[in-house]
Amino acid sequence: MAAVRHKIGIVGAAISGPTLALQILAHPILRERYAPILWDQTPNPFPAHLPSASEASSTSPPTAIPAENLQTAGAAIALSGNGLAPLYDLGLRAAIDLRSQEFTGASFWRSGYGSPLLNPGESVERAYPATAVRLNRMQDPTWSTELGTNMRIIERRDLQEILLKKVLESGGEVVWKRKLEKVEEISGAGGVRVSFKGGKSEDVSLLVGAEGAWSEVRRTILRRRDESTAEERWVPDFMGATGIYGISSPEIAPLAEEGVEKEVLDDTHGIWLDHGTLSTSPLPGGKIRWDLIIPETSPSDYSAPKGTKIFDAEVKGNTTSSWEFRIIAGAYSKDLTIDILRRHAGVYHPATGSFGRLIAASERIVRSPLRQRVWQANEIQCGNVVLIGDASRLMLPSSGQGSSFAIEDATVLANCLLNQPASPDANFRTALEEYAQLRVSRSKRMARMASLAGQLGLAQRWYWKWLRDYGIKWTPMPKNPKARGKKQWPFDDRFSVELKQDASNQILLTES
Repeated sequence: MAAVRHKIGIVGAAISGPTLALQILAHPILRERYAPILWDQTPNPFPAHLPSASEASSTSPPTAIPAENLQTAGAAIALSGNGLAPLYDLGLRAAIDLRSQEFTGASFWRSGYGSPLLNPGESVERAYPATAVRLNRMQDPTWSTELGTNMRIIERRDLQEILLKKVLESGGEVVWKRKLEKVEEISGAGGVRVSFKGGKSEDVSLLVGAEGAWSEVRRTILRRRDESTAEERWVPDFMGATGIYGISSPEIAPLAEEGVEKEVLDDTHGIWLDHGTLSTSPLPGGKIRWDLIIPETSPSDYSAPKGTKIFDAEVKGNTTSSWEFRIIAGAYSKDLTIDILRRHAGVYHPATGSFGRLIAASERIVRSPLRQRVWQANEIQCGNVVLIGDASRLMLPSSGQGSSFAIEDATVLANCLLNQPASPDANFRTALEEYAQLRVSRSKRMARMASLAGQLGLAQRWYWKWLRDYGIKWTPMPKNPKARGKKQWPFDDRFSVELKQDASNQILLTES
């Protein structure tokens, strides 16, 4: 008789959650032992391509996209070798390579701010660009001989769709509009009861929190560990900066100037400012992702996203509407966000002439405070509850590793579940403790590097500015970067789901 599959409930269906579900469904032993189910509080962001069981028979037209879907969709993400390798192993290479752009080169610039836009009626795309100097250029800076590619840039929304489509094709389950309200241990049964808004609840053997920086599953763990410090420990640390992110499309407004060289169009550009950084990368279809990181003395009154603000339906169906209506400012003032972007419209950009042209062509713009925190090993697992992705560790965008580390988390957790199976009474303690110890030490090292890179980028002190500008200018570039060693940087490790010999023997003994 076939063994009963333990149900694994995964809260969050963005990147780390679907990756974990796929790792379980793709491995014959894990698939036999566990049945993953994904819950997400947002509506289905891909109703035309990913109908859920409850939506498959619906013929109603799609409605306006809720703001939380856009917030989750974000802008674009980078996947380096440590994040790409597990996804390629899952058979996703063709889909990812088709919808992503290879990071073939990086150019670094120093720019002023150009002429300020003093009149509110002035168009941002007509801002007079500042003078700028190119400091240096790197060719194939993240090349992996093993994978045959550099880092790849992909819209977060596209990667989510690729993952979820594969989950459903593999027999997984995804349930939308499930907002977590309560997590309880089931006395004597070794499981977890998950209650949702609206009165629905489900019992699972293992609960995984993969719902991002403001994880309610993390709040539950922290309360179990120490009720008196839980709320303070739950909030990630503010890092003295704010980020405004966007994706610009030539379907909305012209982007590249005439006569721009292909190398300039294909490069990722880091543009140093007096205070802060503008970074851009090309995307498929002629799109450009951008992020503006600038200092901020204190964060907006921001805890978790509140309410459901609907994205303007007129803007959704009319790409010629003003860019101001495509801003999701979170808890920030939308007017102040517009003012910041207008003041930076004259920043030089080598492909478009000015940042203003990128702003005007943005199909979505998202703003959020920059926060970072690596929670301790006993704060990301407790009983049969565990965290992955940003729920377990939130890093600055200067790390360039948020999504890749989330994919690592899912892969390492699946590997621990394979090699440290649950006890007969469905206790996952050994696997979860091993997972936490492995991940926290690596996350802390990456967070330290991200913090240093973040200080360099903001350049709030003269010595940081000097080190940033002249450090990159004087850095020697290798003549043949693809001839370098396999490992290009200290964190380019590989993770996979493989059964160890001792674990194989343990499984045979258990089954006999």
